[in-house]
Amino acid sequence: DVRELRFDAKTAQVEEVSGLRWEGLVLDESVSREVAGPEVAKVLAAAALDAGLEKHFDLDALEGFRRRVEFANAHGLELGAVDDEAVRAALEDLCVGRRSFADLKGASLVDALAGRLDPSAFARLHEFAPEHVSLPGRKRVPVTYEADRDPWIESRLQDFFTLADGPRVAGGRVPLVLHLLAPNFRAVQVTTDLAGFWERHYPDLRKQLKRRYPKHSWPDDPLTAEPGFRRRKRR
Repeated sequence: DVRELRFDAKTAQVEEVSGLRWEGLVLDESVSREVAGPEVAKVLAAAALDAGLEKHFDLDALEGFRRRVEFANAHGLELGAVDDEAVRAALEDLCVGRRSFADLKGASLVDALAGRLDPSAFARLHEFAPEHVSLPGRKRVPVTYEADRDPWIESRLQDFFTLADGPRVAGGRVPLVLHLLAPNFRAVQVTTDLAGFWERHYPDLRKQLKRRYPKHSWPDDPLTAEPGFRRRKRR
């Protein structure tokens, strides 16, 4: 008497096979797709891993979460590693109550990983290594965390107007590297010293940008100018 779970690649779902066998010979067999329970989640998770996580989930989002946790751990939070074992455990959590690849559509592996953190630890992660920061001229600017570089943001130069110091992470200990962009979205300066940039580099750079982009506003004093990207009005 045999009862076992298996993943059917043709239907892309977990099914239960039951029947009678005698020394490997199948005497009777039936298949049911009405399956549930923790073992179903393990079978579905294993099938998703074998097929490739990129087919079901946003791997860029997963890598971004991994880098945020690594950054937080490097600065004292001790959240644990987001390694292959942690990803597999989170995937099994995500597969609970599901039985097919179709059921995984729209599911977030990052949310499942975050759900394995203690609520207070998850809150500290948001404070310590936020996904976004705000600027005077832009409410949500994505923060990029990388293994071999300090975390950084990029936005148009005008978004930094009125700001004497750039945003910081890790409880204020680590300044973000600022990529200040021209209207063509290319960086005209990369710095962590915003005040020094306004004082030493902006005056000459302003002249160049004003000639190249005359329809845009380039104020004499960026610390008192209205933030945000706006074109100059025609006279």
